[in-house]
Amino acid sequence: MKIRSYAERRQDGYLIERPSWDSVRMALAEDRLGYSLHVTRLHAGDIGAAQYPEHVEAAYCMDGRGTITYGADDEHSRPIEPGVMFVLDQHDRYRMHVSEPMTLLCVFTPAFEE
Repeated sequence: MKIRSYAERRQDGYLIERPSWDSVRMALAEDRLGYSLHVTRLHAGDIGAAQYPEHVEAAYCMDGRGTITYGADDEHSRPIEPGVMFVLDQHDRYRMHVSEPMTLLCVFTPAFEE
């Protein structure tokens, strides 16, 4: 059994920080679960394009608001708000515009190494 707190993981070196987001890695490949679990906070504004060609991502919005744009030419757009989940099961390229700081609970498979 594994029991972890967000605060401890944040302090123990499992925090990844970038200009437009930060993410606490709650579970990684080293845990041998087959997936990784991240709590990711997106700061208000535009988040650059992202794509995971080797991972499937499921993300559940816990708080905040924004818009996800996706498709080969960014032709699709959907609002993201608390209670909404999106799954990038086709290795989709996407962009996020965050109107209110957002917290996502993200699951990746296969698991991230770090």
